[in-house]
Amino acid sequence: MSFRIINPSFLIGAVREAQFPSDEATAEIVVAGRSNVGKSSLLNALFGTRKLVRVADRPGKTQELNFFSADLVNPADERRAVRFVDLPGYGYARVSKDQQREMSRRINRYLSAGRHRLAILLIDLKRGPSDQDLAAFDGLCDVGYAEVVITKSDQLARNKRRPALDALQMRMGLARPPLLTSSTKGIGISALTERLWSLTEDA
Repeated sequence: MSFRIINPSFLIGAVREAQFPSDEATAEIVVAGRSNVGKSSLLNALFGTRKLVRVADRPGKTQELNFFSADLVNPADERRAVRFVDLPGYGYARVSKDQQREMSRRINRYLSAGRHRLAILLIDLKRGPSDQDLAAFDGLCDVGYAEVVITKSDQLARNKRRPALDALQMRMGLARPPLLTSSTKGIGISALTERLWSLTEDA
């Protein structure tokens, strides 16, 4: 048996703090990243589903904070309840300035509430980290523990992955290379699940 996630369930799409789930004993895992980085696809891959997390028909459309409950399970069949928080994506120009400001306020209200134990910031290795990714990473680190996870790794040729990964690690000042994942190919999903178990150990 391997590390896995079971019993995933959608809780709520929250637009104000009063709607946030109130069980503080459950570890919350924030999932953040640029619009179209593949957050929904990665969550569905982690959950072992195809449709639980809706993939927006256009980047930037999702504006609420989506909460999901699930159980992490280790090879000894020990279970740990967790809650995933899918933040609205950033960096999509077709979203109006007013919408961008409102999404930023919602995210800041969530982060300033001191709820989350850890976060994963998703970055497309082919695109590399943008200035917004760097700012998002700094902001997440300011209020908790954050780790970078690479999405769509299959879209970059094998001989280009290591140089791109080394450049990303250096630019972001990471202590170790981030995990490579691909939702379509299933790359790194088990390793990421194991990492999440380790990171929630003391949560």
